[in-house]
Amino acid sequence: FQDASVSGLWSENGLSKAINRATSLRNLIKTALLAEGHLQADAEGRITQQAIARLDKSRLVGSLDAFFAALEARGVLAFNALPVLHAGRGKTREARRWHGFLERLLQGLRQKGITLVLWGRIAEDILALPGARHFRVLQSEHPYNVSFIHNPVMRRLFADWRLLGSPAQGTGG
Repeated sequence: FQDASVSGLWSENGLSKAINRATSLRNLIKTALLAEGHLQADAEGRITQQAIARLDKSRLVGSLDAFFAALEARGVLAFNALPVLHAGRGKTREARRWHGFLERLLQGLRQKGITLVLWGRIAEDILALPGARHFRVLQSEHPYNVSFIHNPVMRRLFADWRLLGSPAQGTGG
């Protein structure tokens, strides 16, 4: 989700064009906006650009770097279950090539209090690894899916994380 083409999160019209083009990232930001109580979905359950444009964003993080810094400040190690995708190879098959590395990583992280947050089918396959059984697990659909925004498990998690916060809360701007 760390997209090099994205810097600022906001525009006068709501989310920046770069965020809007990065579907999963857009849904992560919308989930955070709802979970932190910055706005509410409309009657149809949508979070519109107009609603986001009306927000006072002066106390919210303003860049993707600040958003990821907030994740890191909360102890989140973000790791893609499929770090490299080769053209012509199926995603599921390609992800399996990383299972040995992931197993060693899980064994190395084996300590009290770590939670695996798994988004999507490929990440769900991590549960089959022996090292995964030592962790608390939260899982949901991939953020690419609009349903992610309204997933109650993810909304509670994002409410706890408070990723958008304000600069005064130490999340940067």
